[in-house]
Amino acid sequence: MKREEIYRIWANAASPWSNWVAPVLFTVLDPNKPPRTVIREVELPWAGYLQRDTAVILNLPACEAVQVAVSLAWNGYSPIPVFNATPPSRFFRAKTWSAAIDVDEIIDTIHAATPILASLALPANSVPVFLLDSNRLLGQFRNAMGDEIFDNRWVAFPEDFPSAEFFIAHGIKRVLIVQSEGLPLQGDLAQILLKWQDAGLEILATTKFSVAKPEKMPLHPPSTSKVLLYRMMVNLGLRRAALGGLEWLISDGRAAS
Repeated sequence: MKREEIYRIWANAASPWSNWVAPVLFTVLDPNKPPRTVIREVELPWAGYLQRDTAVILNLPACEAVQVAVSLAWNGYSPIPVFNATPPSRFFRAKTWSAAIDVDEIIDTIHAATPILASLALPANSVPVFLLDSNRLLGQFRNAMGDEIFDNRWVAFPEDFPSAEFFIAHGIKRVLIVQSEGLPLQGDLAQILLKWQDAGLEILATTKFSVAKPEKMPLHPPSTSKVLLYRMMVNLGLRRAALGGLEWLISDGRAAS
C-alpha cells in the first residue's frame, strides 16, 4: 500500500471532514516498514453517553489519541488526525539529534491503525473524532530543551478545525473534549472552543476513563491582556512550516529546521 493510499483511508474524499486530516506525518510514513504498535480496544465508559450530534476532540498524548479514536471508530466515529508536528529534516536525522515530539512513534501508531480503519469502511457521514496531541506545546523534554533538540512543538489554530457553522450545517450541535485527568485546558484549544461556544455549539468535557456523563464546560473570555500575551508568544515563537505544521524559532531568528 502506498502512503497516498494510507492517507486516503484516513481522509475519505467523500467525507465532509476529510479536509481537516493533517497530511504532515503521512508524507514521511514508510508503508514498507511494518508497524511495531499493537492497536487494542480501549474501554471508554463515557462513550455510551454520546449522541450522533456530538463531535469529539481527543486532547490526549498523540499515540493514546489514536488508540482511543480506533475504539470510537468501532462504534462508527470517523478519526480525523490533526497532528501538525513537523518531522525532523534529513539533516537532523543524520545528526541523530532528538526531536521535542517523537513523530516516529505517532507515525507508527497511525500506520498500525490503518488496516483496522480500512476494514471498517466507515460511511462518509460518520461523526468526526478529532485527534490532538496534548503534548504539542510541551514535547517530551518539557523545559529541558538543549541546543541539539529539534524543536517541533506546535499550536492548534481555528483553521485546523471546521467552523461552528460547518459543524451545525452537518448536524453537529455539541463538541466533547476528552483529556487526561488533571490536564488544564490549553490556551490554543480554549480559544477555539470559545469561538464555537459563542457561535452556538455546546461544549462538553470528560476525562479518558471517566464513568460519569460528560458535563457542560462553560467557557469565559480571557482578559484582553492574556489574549494579547498569548498571541504575541505565538507570533514571535512559532511560524507555519513548509509541510503544514509549525516550527519553533530559535534565538537567532532561524527556523529550527
